[in-house]
Amino acid sequence: MLFQRYWKKLFYAKTFNEYYKCAKPLFDNPAQREMGFVSAMWTKEEWKPMNKSSESFFNPMDVFEKIKIPALVFFGDLDKNVDPFQGRDAYKKAFQKANNPNYKVIMIEGADHNIIISETGCETERYARTKEGWSDYDPEYLQVMEEWLKELKTKSHAEFLNHCKKQSPSTDPAAYEYLYDGLPASVNGVCNVIKKQLIHPMEASQMKDKLPPDRYYEDADFPTVSEMLAGLVSRNDNGLVNDRKPEERLVVACHHHGLLLASILRSQGVPVRVRAGFARYFEKKAGVRFGHVICEVWDENEQQWILVDPDRNMVDFDADKFEFSYKAWLDLRKNKLDDVEYVSALSEGDHAILHILMQDLSCVLGEEKPYWHEPEFLIENVDDINKLNDDKLIVFDKIATLLSNPDANLRPLQELYTNNNFLHPDTHVFADWYEIRTGKSFDDFSKEFE
Repeated sequence: MLFQRYWKKLFYAKTFNEYYKCAKPLFDNPAQREMGFVSAMWTKEEWKPMNKSSESFFNPMDVFEKIKIPALVFFGDLDKNVDPFQGRDAYKKAFQKANNPNYKVIMIEGADHNIIISETGCETERYARTKEGWSDYDPEYLQVMEEWLKELKTKSHAEFLNHCKKQSPSTDPAAYEYLYDGLPASVNGVCNVIKKQLIHPMEASQMKDKLPPDRYYEDADFPTVSEMLAGLVSRNDNGLVNDRKPEERLVVACHHHGLLLASILRSQGVPVRVRAGFARYFEKKAGVRFGHVICEVWDENEQQWILVDPDRNMVDFDADKFEFSYKAWLDLRKNKLDDVEYVSALSEGDHAILHILMQDLSCVLGEEKPYWHEPEFLIENVDDINKLNDDKLIVFDKIATLLSNPDANLRPLQELYTNNNFLHPDTHVFADWYEIRTGKSFDDFSKEFE
């Protein structure tokens, strides 16, 4: 094998004589020389030992033992550059050690190092045939690649749907799952039930005569679904009833509506993902896009995601009523934002868009953190994203691009999140977060709803 016999020893040569013994046969090989692998030999004066500390010197198996990205590896059984059987076994062992579920290592009979049909596998044969214009790949090579890509796409989508069926710590009903017994099996029916349990703070401001005086904003009191259900039971233990009185409901924002919808549908085996973006419902009237949370629900019959807003009781609504976080971010980066104001969670402009991007990332990853659990870089006001570190901007751009197709990009998003600690949220108490973000006392918060 050329690699084991000459190339490897050439790279690791400690003396000129060791180098020469390896380089001379390679230089004398017309295929190696004509194909540009060996263009000239160093003289004794020119030669220096290779720097073993450079990035060129590494064991690729050390890398493959750690990665879980899809991998397709081909070997030709007539390969004369490397030992194909040793290589096949090494790759399999490495992928198995990594617990990589999406790999294939294929040995193709009658193919050389480049997976081209061959009689001998020698480079001289390939070089001669290439000069004659003959360089056919083995048909099995292209066939296996097409089948693998199709299989991978199907498997990846199935994995993502399963991911969206799983309850998160935020949506897990825990001991209160019994409350879901007998609920409607339709998305419309579930949304109707939710609106009989929850009141949005903006709606509460119009129902002051029906609510206790301190009942104006309860997001922080019920940050998870299990706590929401416990709160509902404490006010009316008959369950998720349609005749629940206003004073027996929870006053919580769109984030909580989305959590409850996701929780109920996931308990029914329906894939759901919570998404953060900007509502365009009031854009024409107010010139504002408000930070908003909805759900994407998988429609098994249509084999597609539909948009559902449980807060406003809208099912399968048009996409032009909601701007996803990734689009707002990418348009901001390109200076192509529409002439409207962006507002969200005690922030506006650039800060609001970045806040929603981080919230959307949390949702797609299946964590659905409370919106006041922000990463540290969002605690101070970000009035201009161009003031941020370039390395951070690159990561944000990658996140936005991947969020444009979360079905196919769950694993890369997880890796980005894991490898960049600055993305991880701080678990702020709501009152502290409010005071830091606004510079006001939390006692002033209630006055905004009076």
